[in-house]
Amino acid sequence: MAQGEPGRASSVNTVHGPTYGPVFQAGTVQGNVHVHHDTSPVHVVVPTTPDVRRSFGAGARVRVGDREYLVHDHAVEESYSADAATLFRRGRVSALGGGGTTGWLRQVEDRDDGWGGRALAAEHDLLARGNAPEVVQFHRDDRTTTLVTSWPRDRAGRPCDSLDVLVDQTPDHPLRWCGALAALCDALGAWHDLGVAHRGLAPAGIIVRDDGRAVPRDLGLAAHPARVGEHPGDHQAPEQRGRSTRGPGPWTDVHQVASVVHLLLTGRPPTTGTPLPVRAWEPGVPEPLATAVDACLAVDPPARPDVRWFGERLRAVHDRTGREEPSCAR
Repeated sequence: MAQGEPGRASSVNTVHGPTYGPVFQAGTVQGNVHVHHDTSPVHVVVPTTPDVRRSFGAGARVRVGDREYLVHDHAVEESYSADAATLFRRGRVSALGGGGTTGWLRQVEDRDDGWGGRALAAEHDLLARGNAPEVVQFHRDDRTTTLVTSWPRDRAGRPCDSLDVLVDQTPDHPLRWCGALAALCDALGAWHDLGVAHRGLAPAGIIVRDDGRAVPRDLGLAAHPARVGEHPGDHQAPEQRGRSTRGPGPWTDVHQVASVVHLLLTGRPPTTGTPLPVRAWEPGVPEPLATAVDACLAVDPPARPDVRWFGERLRAVHDRTGREEPSCAR
């Protein structure tokens, strides 16, 4: 048994194999640990993560309460938290029997009553206040919390694609997505009216419906307390990197949608810090659209317009260009 570090909460960790001498904060250790020291305790840190159980993946069947789902090969992920106390699973699924509903399944298995399951339950409660995405199933037992939300399908009954997949198929027509992303801004604005901010937007988490409207796949980080370092990657807003006196909120969604538009227009996400104007990268972008994107990428959150303002500018560009509506239809 290993004790916590001085000044921190004590924890009990699992050590497999012979252990000789005092061991502190060993973490989850698999294999032999030999500590030879005669006079004082030795501090051993082994930040290893145990192998993930591979019971979840494309083609797997997952039982949730009285229902069973078949896992697709889209966005399938199974991973442990950094402290190996929580196992996360997510992926697109089809319900087996009774209509074959397509859904987005997220499941959290906590060793104790951890934050992962509580956050998923809190998102379920938030979804009850809005109208999209629809909850297909919510189930919670002693250790596992599962939330399945609806995934749009096209007229032929096939799952609609996420924005990253569709853009890869039509990389030469970025303006055609302005109407879809205007609809996304409408959806986000409705959540903002309820005091809910997504804070985790990226192309893979935006689904384009068969009618051409883009919708968020889920509520992102809305049920998680805001913190510096959240949503790492290309579309992290400055306040999520700690570069603002104001923390993440609805203004973060504005920056993230603009970041996605910047990627579509220029082929690259905006630079960190004060980004270069869009037309420095791509002079052919219509001036009204470039100006709107630049405004929404302001480093200081109060300097950004709200998400509905941005949606109106995207819709105006769409109406002027007369591009065909994108959709998930192949």
